[in-house]
Amino acid sequence: MWSNPSLEVETVLQFSYLDLPPYLKPCFLYCTLFPEDYKITRTKLSRMWIAEGFVKAEGELSMEDLADSYYEELITRSLLQLFGFDKTLREIPQDLFGKLKYLRVLDLSMIFIEKLPDSIGKLVQLRYLDLSFSKIVELPDSLCNLQYLQTLNLTALVVFSVKLPNCLRRLQGLRHLNVQKMHLLDEDHDVIVPAGIGELVHLQTLNRFTIHDNNNKRSNKDDEGGCSNIHELLPRLRSLRLELCHKLRSLPMGPLRHATNLTELHLEVNVEGGIGDLVHVRELSLKKCYNIESLWNLPALQILKVRHCYALKDMTNLGATSLALIYFEFDDLISDFPGNNLKALKSVRVAEETLLCIEGPIAVLRLCMPQHHGPYWPVIKRFPHVQAKEKHMSGDYFTYTEGTPEPIICQPPPLPPPQLHQV
Repeated sequence: MWSNPSLEVETVLQFSYLDLPPYLKPCFLYCTLFPEDYKITRTKLSRMWIAEGFVKAEGELSMEDLADSYYEELITRSLLQLFGFDKTLREIPQDLFGKLKYLRVLDLSMIFIEKLPDSIGKLVQLRYLDLSFSKIVELPDSLCNLQYLQTLNLTALVVFSVKLPNCLRRLQGLRHLNVQKMHLLDEDHDVIVPAGIGELVHLQTLNRFTIHDNNNKRSNKDDEGGCSNIHELLPRLRSLRLELCHKLRSLPMGPLRHATNLTELHLEVNVEGGIGDLVHVRELSLKKCYNIESLWNLPALQILKVRHCYALKDMTNLGATSLALIYFEFDDLISDFPGNNLKALKSVRVAEETLLCIEGPIAVLRLCMPQHHGPYWPVIKRFPHVQAKEKHMSGDYFTYTEGTPEPIICQPPPLPPPQLHQV
């Protein structure tokens, strides 16, 4: 038996499968349904398992967290492999979905179909629908018949707007809504958010929405460009991006404090006063938040990016509460930067130059030197140790250690003279 290599592999797989706990066996067998060379992400596979009913919530753990643990366990056991998909399909037969009424997972990503047939509404058991990177510009109203749909993944590929059906509020089982515009899109081609999205009581992920209101014809003047109903979703969301809300004059901090499950927050809107008391946020990105003045009580924060927030100068409270911060990026000097208190901090960037270990031409290094009145020096001196050197390590460099009056200028040791040998 062991002389036959294929039989040996089958036997090893059989023993490995029999050794799996009962909750992992259907997850592993599900992976065998994909064709050869299929590539799949952890998030997609986990949500497919949930849609198929393989994952049940346990105690305080969500189904998503539990599915991630299943994924890790299969990786540890060396049983999980991810493969590819055929991209040649252009049109879906009108009668196809009528024959698949018990289907739970439908993945049409990376297939450049231009229209989704109305018969999609016949898949009443569907839990997972992925139309990412397709040419679809409008979803049929029959999509709202999918009462059990948990994940709707739609990422625009070409320069078109994506119109979601107004009956989207009927998808009461929806947990993850991902509509991500590509960088090539301009402000006239964005995702249009339907009214009533706040009624989706189980929604956890509202990923990369751009609210477009340039041609908004609504009579309700208090609608604030479609952003107002986002407030209803905050207590349930884990990831939120708000940008291009042109009619939203300011975003009060009050509603944001109810976003108790947020781990990622990206804002490109005006915020009143400051941001704080978001105890689970790990990544915070602020851009063009012109009125924000301070940050406080962000104990889980690991990544902070600040761009064009000109009123944000006070970060003294950040050093006392955001002890997990490891990456900080900003484009303007901040007078009260709490560098000494952020012990976990590994990288700080001002614009495009890393401060904790700077490499660049001598013109860049002079920005760090007090004797050259370098604008980076007030920030550098707050760190316990800084090194800077020329990009090619051939010129002068300096080191600075906390407590010394200024950086020490060093010169590289001279190269030994060349040895000449007679041939």
